[in-house]
Amino acid sequence: MRTTAAFRGIRIRTLAEASRTPAATGGAHCAPWQTGPHATSPGSWSPSANATAGSSTSNTPRHDDWPDWADPDLVAAYRRIGVERPWTHQVAAARSAHAGHHTVLATGTGSGKSLAAWLPALSDVLAAQSPGADSRISAHTRRPTTLYLSPTKALAADQAAALARLIGELEAVQREAGTPAGSLSTVRAGTCDGDTPLPERDWVRAHADVVLTNPDFLHFSLLPGHERWSRLLRGLRYIVIDECHAYRGILGAHVALVLRRLLRLVARLHPR
Repeated sequence: MRTTAAFRGIRIRTLAEASRTPAATGGAHCAPWQTGPHATSPGSWSPSANATAGSSTSNTPRHDDWPDWADPDLVAAYRRIGVERPWTHQVAAARSAHAGHHTVLATGTGSGKSLAAWLPALSDVLAAQSPGADSRISAHTRRPTTLYLSPTKALAADQAAALARLIGELEAVQREAGTPAGSLSTVRAGTCDGDTPLPERDWVRAHADVVLTNPDFLHFSLLPGHERWSRLLRGLRYIVIDECHAYRGILGAHVALVLRRLLRLVARLHPR
């Protein structure tokens, strides 16, 4: 069976990222886990999945081809910032998340884990803007959305800066191809935490495809005021949990319960 989250017919992919040293992990690990009544325990994945991620045979990193579903302009943008071809662990994790699997990716620091999350998330946003996409007005208010959770504001700020650079290159690729300024496909990303000014917070609620925040803001602000976040929640497709190894013990239990509240709420808001 496909390891997808099933909450009243909706699918949300959770991609968790943890920094691990190659010596501790034996290489790159890309592990899907199952949820639901027929789920196996977290960490139950096939040896073939590890082999695909390059962890069971050799610690030597290897490249792979871009997935067929990856947006070509997004791929061109990655190439403009120096990513000619992705690593095997990036492709394995990206394919797992795009297919609807909850995925944990544990590789060394600086190994490009973020690409595994942003490639499927941003490709889905761009696909929703393609000429063959649903042209109904309601579809424009239900673009696929992504919620990124970071344990620190500094890490979220780094991700926001990297996303801004990637989105800038994405738009440059289209402009160089002759796309009119008013017809550019783009991704709207914004940071929202306790220090975000109210006007910026209002913009993020109304427009952002990718919202970068932290578990505290999710617990104290977003979930209690979920009526104002209905656009984000109705379109929620990916939850990215960065540095997931930081959530252990009592903190980990609390974050797990907050995520369960989030999924329960999204299940109720998602249109059938």
